Amino acid sequence: MADWRIQKLQIAALKNLVYIGYFVIFFISCKGNLKNINRLSEPQKIVQQDSISIILAAYSCLYYLESGAYDSLAKMVHPESGLRIVPMVNCTPSNPLFGALKLKSIWDSDSSIFWGIADGSGDSIVLTFENYKKKFLQNRDYKSATPEITNKPFHFTNTRQNIQEFFPKSNLVDFTVNPKEDMDWGSLIFVFKIYEGQWKLVGILSNYWTI
Repeated sequence: MADWRIQKLQIAALKNLVYIGYFVIFFISCKGNLKNINRLSEPQKIVQQDSISIILAAYSCLYYLESGAYDSLAKMVHPESGLRIVPMVNCTPSNPLFGALKLKSIWDSDSSIFWGIADGSGDSIVLTFENYKKKFLQNRDYKSATPEITNKPFHFTNTRQNIQEFFPKSNLVDFTVNPKEDMDWGSLIFVFKIYEGQWKLVGILSNYWTI
């Protein structure tokens, strides 16, 4: 890997520590008064301590993803279920599924991947990982969004969502930007399941206005 990329990841890692440290202090100071905890899934209810840990897990995934620290992101992946990346909230078996080792191998690859069918146009979404990331995962400043713990998308479109059917006993952390705008909004959703007492990542979904 080029020296400049290593330096970039080192700088990003330091930023991550600062951000995560900030949110630890923030959540401890809240003493349980977290307003964004609602619509929790019945099979896997979240208590106060869990709410802090799942938010921190989501922020870690967000910054690992944005900074390109994919080795760190891979460590967050559920070791049995793997990670499915879906460009919408209607999940299908054709959406790609990655184990931790596979995820490490695709981020610097020039190979195109079939991600799914675009809602509305019906076109196939075939992109490299980096191009997919730019179009679907970094199309908004999700760091500025207030995360919401939920069991269904914060925002709704005419796309049928089947997240709980596809990821049973899971919980979501939804980062929605411009939630009050009719069309100029976007969501990045991290789907987690508990594995050996830790929140592990099983899905990264995009949600956005569709016609």
